[in-house]
Formats: sequence, C-alpha cells, structure tokens
Amino acid sequence: MSGNLFGKEKEIIQILEEEEEGELNLFDSTDEESETEDNVEEIISDNENDGNQSTPVPQQPTAGTVPHHSSVPRYICKSGRYYVGNPQRSSRRRVSNIVREREGLTIDGKANTGNPKEPFDKFFTPDVIHIILQHTNEEAVNRNLPPITQTELLSYIGLLILMGANKDNKVDYHDMWSILYGRPVYSATMIRRKFKEITKLLRFDDKSTREDRKANDKFAALRELIENVNNKFPKFYSPGFNVTIDEMLSLFLGKCQFKVFIKDKPGKYGILIRILCDAETRYILKMEVYAGKKENEPRTERGPMALVTRLVEPIKRSGRNVTTDRYYTSVDLAETLWNDFHLTLVGTLQTNRKHIPEELKNTESRPLHSSMFAFTDSDSNNPVTLVSYIVKEKPKRNLIMLSTQHMGEDVSDDEKHKPEIVLFYNSTKGGVDTVDQMARNYTVKRVTR
Repeated sequence: MSGNLFGKEKEIIQILEEEEEGELNLFDSTDEESETEDNVEEIISDNENDGNQSTPVPQQPTAGTVPHHSSVPRYICKSGRYYVGNPQRSSRRRVSNIVREREGLTIDGKANTGNPKEPFDKFFTPDVIHIILQHTNEEAVNRNLPPITQTELLSYIGLLILMGANKDNKVDYHDMWSILYGRPVYSATMIRRKFKEITKLLRFDDKSTREDRKANDKFAALRELIENVNNKFPKFYSPGFNVTIDEMLSLFLGKCQFKVFIKDKPGKYGILIRILCDAETRYILKMEVYAGKKENEPRTERGPMALVTRLVEPIKRSGRNVTTDRYYTSVDLAETLWNDFHLTLVGTLQTNRKHIPEELKNTESRPLHSSMFAFTDSDSNNPVTLVSYIVKEKPKRNLIMLSTQHMGEDVSDDEKHKPEIVLFYNSTKGGVDTVDQMARNYTVKRVTR
C-alpha cells in the first residue's frame, strides 16, 4: 500500500517538527475532554499533560483484569486499562467491518437526462432557489431596488461558477466585461451593472428575524441553506470503505464573530469547516461550520468526540473506516465508534493522551524506524491496537497511532519498516486537504462592497 498520496508521505515528519517547535495546529488539545471553542483563535501549547498518564507495569495485576501468560508483555495504565504486547486477534478483516453497500452514485444521484445542469439541480432544487430568490428580493425592497427574476438569479449563479472555473473571481469587473479583454459569455449573459447589483442584494435568510436566531446560532444567515445541502450529500452518493474527517479553512478577511486563525492553513484567517468525505473520490458526505462557542451548550455536544459522532451519522452502522488526525483521535472515540456506530478508526494520537502506556512513549534505547505495538486483550470487546514508531533519530521522536481495523504487527519491507497502520493512514488522510485545495482553486467568492 502506498503512502505517497498528495505529499502525505511527509506528514509524519511534519507533525514531529511542529511538536519540536512547541506549536501545534489550532485544534490540538491536551485533554480528550477539552473543547475547541474555549480558545478558538490561539495556538494551543502541547506541553501540558492531561493528568491521567499511564504508569509502568506493576508487579501484580490490578483488580478486575484478566490473568495472562507470563511471557506476554503487559502494559497497564493508571486508570486500570491495560494492553498486551502480542496480537490477540486474527489479522483478517471482521465481518462487521465489511461494507455491503455498493460504492458510487445512488439511484437518486444518477443522471436522467444527460443535461450538464442536472447535478446542480439535484442540490439547488426549486425550493432552494425559491428561498434565495425570496430573501434576495426582500433586500431589494429594503434598498428601493427592483426585484430580480428567477432567470436572473440562475444566470448570476451560473456566471459565478464560470468565474470560479476560469479563476476570474479576482479580476476587475470592468476587465471581465470589457469588449477587448473580457470573455464574451459574461456580457452576453448579463450586463455588468446587474451582476454587481445582485452581488450586493444576495441573501439566504429572513433578515428581519436574523438577530433573534443569532442569539442561539451565530451562523443563522446561512444555516438553512447549509442544512438543506447537507441533507442531500448522502442521498446521491455512497462512499467507499474509507472516509476521512478533517477541517478546511475558507479564506475570509471581513468582519465575523467566528473567524479563526490557523497558522498552518493557506490564508490563515477564515471560516472553519469540519468535513466528512470519501477518502478516494473526495465527495463530501457532511460538513459542519464552526460558529464559535454557544451559550449554555451542553458539554456532551462539544469537543472532538461529539463532533465526530455528529459527522459520521450518514455512515452509521455501515462497517466503514474513519481516518482522523490527532485533534480528533482518542481511545474513547475509537471505542464509541466501534460499539455504537459499527465503524473502525485509524488516526494519529498526541503523545500526552490518556490511555497510552508509558512504555510506548519511552523512546530510549529504541532504534530508528523501530515499532512497538500494544493490543487490547482478546477478552475485550474493544479491539484497539496502538503502535509507537520511531521516525526521527536526533532528537529522537516517535509517532503513536491507533487503529481498530488493524490487529497485527505488519510493517513494510523497505528500510524504514513503516507499520501498516502508518501506511494506511497516509493513503486515506488526504481527502479533506484535496477538497480544501479545490475550493481555493475554484472559489466563486467575490467582494460584495
């Protein structure tokens, strides 16, 4: 299995270099129960422990644990959770981890007419267009301007898409409609003045009730449209075995209460969107816009675990695998997805996460490119595999990963001897990164003032 997908072969080293510099991605946390919302515009340090670190193996088994053969290494955490050093299960894929749905377009997603506009119409149905038209004309009335027609609205949206495809979104209006320099399709579709007018008028909600709705939802201006499109994503396409959860940053420099800063993202400032997508085709299955911390929001609805369980709802009980980065990955999440959602999990772990044995954190006397595995006992209902892989010699650094799909000690045959878990992660992690890149390359965003 290749680990070279969209430059992801460098990701492991990049992760370690970030930690070495003492800075992490905005959404890294030192505690599995922490929330992004508590410190949304700051880079969070990774120097603090969560207060629940594992301890060296005691001489006697802890109460409630299953006796084991003395030749099998045993790693016990302070909480009582323990792992063993040898695989306790077959390396074959479980029946519960086999997807029975056919990958690809669903019956509703297949084209009926061959009209290139048909995919657009599946998401922007007449009722959605009606909502946009209604609220845009409400704004026109407020500004004492004539209402626009449905044909004008559809023509405007078509021009936006064309501008994105041609990467003309930053080109001056006068040049775009110029007889000498512009594309004839622009002036043939709509006059420049009308296009600029619709850009200023475009609305997606009832402005008169927005402030009341914003008391509970800062994203109220676009909530109805986003939820409408979200509900359609899984209706038209069935993903493959592997899906990815990650975040993308939609560049935005204007005024916004929930604008965030992410050091490692292109543009750095913008609107944060968490996405579940197919790892191979990059088709989006669900997205959630981060709109800041909500007042009086229950703790159970915040944090990485709550976010993941909301995003995976379209693939619940499907037997698929979810790949996540170190902000989302935890042993607790892996067990929740396995038991409640019938999904497996593969992801990187922060070294200070709880439920990681001290033996896996220790890098002393371990050679470069060596791996150390830990497995839940065969009597456990939660098949968690951990691996600590030495990826850097000076200073010595290790990468800790988790999987509920892999059950063996398989490593590559090359000189780096990468664990199969690492190779699998690198081959499935790039989905959202590609979505982010495409959104930036073909953006339809334009300045409205």
